[in-house]
Amino acid sequence: MGFCYAEANTDIWFNDVRIPKRYRIDTEPGQGSKLIKGYVIGLGRLAGAARLTGLSEAVLETCMDWTQNRIIAGKPMRERSLFAATLAEMWRSIEVSRQYYLSITAQVTRPEMYGSPWEAQMKAKFSAARSLAGDTAMMVTNRAMQLMGSAGYAYESHIEKYMRDYKIVQMWLGGAERDRMDMAQGLFGPFKWAGDN
Repeated sequence: MGFCYAEANTDIWFNDVRIPKRYRIDTEPGQGSKLIKGYVIGLGRLAGAARLTGLSEAVLETCMDWTQNRIIAGKPMRERSLFAATLAEMWRSIEVSRQYYLSITAQVTRPEMYGSPWEAQMKAKFSAARSLAGDTAMMVTNRAMQLMGSAGYAYESHIEKYMRDYKIVQMWLGGAERDRMDMAQGLFGPFKWAGDN
């Protein structure tokens, strides 16, 4: 499916490797874990939200063009109320997704006010941004496919490609379910999950 660069997921192991101090980004014990949680996972999810929102925008633009040129009983398809309402709903979801991830992006630049990227409340916000953008991308691509029918399913429209592509962005750095678990931790944590010792 989308963004496929390798035929298999594999592990890479570095044995007996020493990194000179001048190349390390963590300068005190335990800092590496915070940096991974905040900058790789947290900001990676925020970047995923931006990518998913852009994908949704591309789908909407494709669908807008197609429904303008698809004529039903002498009128462009998008000028029929049912189809116009569907396009408007798609646009609304994209706008909400965009405004939310931009709001969280602004918060990242003010850690003294909102917290460091590795803190639970910020990780919850990064996760919420990616989760919302993922749900939006899923809805928008599905609606576009429905509106465009076989034209949306065909390779030439790229809707089928966007449908494949949004899924991997939803899954990397922990999937949609992990987003929701991290949101709960930021909302009313910290706590251990059932089964944790």
